[in-house]
Amino acid sequence: MKEKSKNHIYHLTFIGFDSWDRPVYEDQNMKLWKDVDPMSDRNPKLCSALNNNIDGEPDIEMRDGDVRFYPERVTWDWTRKNNISDLFEKVDQIDLRSIPGKVLLGYHRLYFRAKHWNSTFISNDECKFPLDEEEYTDVMELKRAICIFWPRGVNWKMEEDMRSFRSEDKKRFILRVKDNPDIYLLFDLRFGNADYPIRIYVYRNINSDEPEKDEHYTSSTARDYGPGNPWDAPGMSIKDFI
Repeated sequence: MKEKSKNHIYHLTFIGFDSWDRPVYEDQNMKLWKDVDPMSDRNPKLCSALNNNIDGEPDIEMRDGDVRFYPERVTWDWTRKNNISDLFEKVDQIDLRSIPGKVLLGYHRLYFRAKHWNSTFISNDECKFPLDEEEYTDVMELKRAICIFWPRGVNWKMEEDMRSFRSEDKKRFILRVKDNPDIYLLFDLRFGNADYPIRIYVYRNINSDEPEKDEHYTSSTARDYGPGNPWDAPGMSIKDFI
């Protein structure tokens, strides 16, 4: 008797939304798939994207195979029951290079390119405590939220959402993650800085007896990051970007 073949496994990574706000994923072969029924109480209905374009029409439905979502399946329910005031709180204009009781590990610089958010990590060369796995995971979860809230990058929706925080500078906002007081965000919506509008600053409370860590989560070890930038040249310091 012929043994039944195993189902193909699709590893789908969320990359953003199409022009109809449908979640779009990329599989391990760089093929795009759209969830055309993105509700949490229903099974995903995945279709390939015509011409493998993020805004291409849904084409051929996925008929077989097992699906693994990374970091998880994105549904419309999530965006309807969450808003930015649930996640962030405004803080006064502060010097992000030095916050009492914390050491700056570095920051993730987010930029919108090829219709989805990319990021590069700029480490603090003066810090002896590199980013660990838990901190890296926290930032990637935050990036996921940013992808969901602002799938089009810096546009009218982001500016409208930022107005709820009532900053004196209507184009520059510093927010703190409510569930993680070690993470701050700088939203810089000023004209001329649209390439790098968001920075996620990562801090740590340091005890004098805390051992140094060897593992670094940078663009060379974490495949989430986008293309390099000449500003990331060796020898550049975090002070050049703040």
